[in-house]
Amino acid sequence: MIFFRNAGVLLIFLILGTADNAWTAQSKNVRPCFMSDLMGTWEMRNVTSKIKIDPKDSFVWPYQRITFDRKGDVKQVTSTTPFQGNQAVIKKFNESASTSKYSIDESSVLSLTKLENPNPERCLCSYVTKNLPAEVLLKLPATKRDQMPHEGDIVLTYMNRGGKPVVIKTFKKI
Repeated sequence: MIFFRNAGVLLIFLILGTADNAWTAQSKNVRPCFMSDLMGTWEMRNVTSKIKIDPKDSFVWPYQRITFDRKGDVKQVTSTTPFQGNQAVIKKFNESASTSKYSIDESSVLSLTKLENPNPERCLCSYVTKNLPAEVLLKLPATKRDQMPHEGDIVLTYMNRGGKPVVIKTFKKI
């Protein structure tokens, strides 16, 4: 896989879908993820796919939670229904053992390796350092504005073998 050094530029280009005069300033709103950024529990805010994925595939289900710990352990849960109000699922998730291991390299490539499968899932991890300026958001349709990453979010960009982004997931810390 090919990963881009300037994840910020790639990320903003993909999300906005167009390059305009405000484009250059936006690349300063993200940086590569550090391991310390990942610690804690995250809930998916948005998923965008450039490819067709079977809706039965939990990889793109709309409700996802992931927890990273300092030992390199990860636990994940996905659902087709919201977690809010579903105390049984939340309790089960909180009490469950880790399901994967993770690492992040100097190029901001996050590797998630499920305990039962030695082949890691890799993605580019970006940390959002600033919200997009209001003048940029106003140029977007209202439906896109709600999907924009916010300060403190992480963005995971999955690429195909040709280095093209195919799935982008945005997570907020909870």
